[in-house]
Amino acid sequence: MNENITIIRGASGVGKSTMIRNLLKNEKQIVCIDIDSVRSMFSNMDWDNGYQEYVNAIKLTVSMVDKLISLGYSRIVVADTFRLDQLCEFISELNYPYSICSLFCDKDVLIARIMKRNLPCVSINDIVEYNEKIRGRDLPISMQKKGIVKYIDVSYEVPKNII
Repeated sequence: MNENITIIRGASGVGKSTMIRNLLKNEKQIVCIDIDSVRSMFSNMDWDNGYQEYVNAIKLTVSMVDKLISLGYSRIVVADTFRLDQLCEFISELNYPYSICSLFCDKDVLIARIMKRNLPCVSINDIVEYNEKIRGRDLPISMQKKGIVKYIDVSYEVPKNII
């Protein structure tokens, strides 16, 4: 079986959840896992001091991917902000071929999206800074040379299909 695991990453508000909704509408036989949903399974998690809980959520997600593949699912999408250290942690646990889709958008568009959500967030400046890191192609050249990384500007449209 040829597993097709796609990792969607990007700053808060960039369009990861919208992309997942688009994929679920337009793709057949696909499973999408949003790590925010996995995190919500943990009760009373202290996210200010909960890096280990985040690592546990990553490990749980890897276990979910393993189980889904053992059940015959081969097209799996995992979405999260995935800062570089988190992404490295995730892929180090992953035993299957994968591709990485890094989303970014225009700074003003991102700020408007965040403000529209009216949800508490870490810091708009931190979110914008992370978005700019991704826009600048933040992943190591070794990953990019393997052809497993795509960078997509989602300023004005989130693609319906990336896999």
